Amino acid sequence: KLSSTLNAPAVMMGFGLPDENLHAPNEHFNLENFDKGLLTIVEYLKLV
Repeated sequence: KLSSTLNAPAVMMGFGLPDENLHAPNEHFNLENFDKGLLTIVEYLKLV
């Protein structure tokens, strides 16, 4: 639905690293990667 609404391909981007234990005990997310992920999404949205 999003692809057809925006007339653009859907893109999935992951910003976590394998050692961050996504959805597992002791999971964490590096704030630097979080910030870079936000900037990446902003730049992507400028292009579509």
